[in-house]
Amino acid sequence: MCSTSAGRSRIEKELSVREVQGRVLEIDGFNLVIGLEVALSGGLLLRGLDGAIRDLAGLRGSYHAVEETSKALELLGNVFRELSIERAHFYLDSPVSNSGRLKTQIGESAANWSVPIEVTLVANPDRVLQQRECVVSSDSLVLDTSVSWFNVLKYVVDTRLKDVWFVELGGVETSR
Repeated sequence: MCSTSAGRSRIEKELSVREVQGRVLEIDGFNLVIGLEVALSGGLLLRGLDGAIRDLAGLRGSYHAVEETSKALELLGNVFRELSIERAHFYLDSPVSNSGRLKTQIGESAANWSVPIEVTLVANPDRVLQQRECVVSSDSLVLDTSVSWFNVLKYVVDTRLKDVWFVELGGVETSR
């Protein structure tokens, strides 16, 4: 949830599909990958007033790839190619267990993408992404402090996935 003014401010900074073409996406890796895993597994997603889609699968310092991880990464490769982005730079939380394994898995999957990638382990991706352009995150702090952001999860859900379980934070439950 966020205030109406915070929601408006975030929406004003959201980039369109056309605006991300030829640009570098700066990605909160766990935020995006876990959101896609939840969507692909039929889990609950929340759509905030700001339009960002969030999951309830709290990271809690430990991550394990699931059945949907490979499919989520394959989907990202297709979407990044379709969006004609210049490059994707993933930032993964180094303190989270198995972040190195996810880094390797992203790299292996990206070998089949036609988009160059970089994966960097950092102590806190949220800090790295503040004040950046073309960020991919649903974290409120990042959205409030970034120059601009792109809602990759929304794009994937809207263009690729059917029957995703949403709860609109306005209180109306929908299925798409």
